[in-house]
Amino acid sequence: MLQAPTFEVSHPKHPEVLFVFRGLLPHEGLSLFPLTKKEYGPSYLVESFTIACINWFNISKNGEDLPCTEENKRYFASISQNTHLINYLLQKAEELASENEREESENLQQYIDFEIGETRYTESSKEHQIDAGDPFHRNWCCKLSGDENVWTLYGQEPPCHICPRRDFQLTPINSYIIQVWHLLDFCGRNRGMQEEPLNAPSITEVLRYKGCPPESLMGSVILDKLIRLESALFGYRIKKKEKERKKAEMGKAKNEAAQVSRAGR
Repeated sequence: MLQAPTFEVSHPKHPEVLFVFRGLLPHEGLSLFPLTKKEYGPSYLVESFTIACINWFNISKNGEDLPCTEENKRYFASISQNTHLINYLLQKAEELASENEREESENLQQYIDFEIGETRYTESSKEHQIDAGDPFHRNWCCKLSGDENVWTLYGQEPPCHICPRRDFQLTPINSYIIQVWHLLDFCGRNRGMQEEPLNAPSITEVLRYKGCPPESLMGSVILDKLIRLESALFGYRIKKKEKERKKAEMGKAKNEAAQVSRAGR
């Protein structure tokens, strides 16, 4: 099962103090765990601060542990320094989470562009007769086609120095999502007279089997990205098959016309 993303936020006035922000899992709430570097020793923050209204441990007053009661929570939340620090940390954690999501989204889009042929070279290679802006083809990349790439067939070294996939690597979450999509593509699709898009019950069943039910936070994130991936890849597959069908029909029509022409001579 995937782990929720984790972000480290430093204290605004004490950079040596780090707070680790964890996302939500189905069975737990928000968490901020104060940490300090070993050389600084215990901090008053470690002794007195967590987000008490959400989690409660190591909360003390005058050296004595405070029991987790509503009265003590209200008392702790009323301390202005704690309120300001809570708001600051939550704001920073939200900013980091948004940045993380943006990077995840861009990473997935890069993968989709590779798969549907939308990627282009950003650099040129005269040796390989490639100009910046030329479309990137799967069979030109040794990572995707192995020993059967076009350059090996012609006795050339692949243009790895300008390859758009040179430094590309899927994030763990996107890698997981693509694995789930391939599983669904194999066993979750109706295939009758024609191939159909993935249906909701199949997606839900697989996500539950994988431990990420759609109603959980992580499950809903994965579901949204699965739908995005399916829309792009399945849509591309259908368009590609339609082009191949039209091309075959045109070829057949040309052959028939040629036969009629020869027969009329």
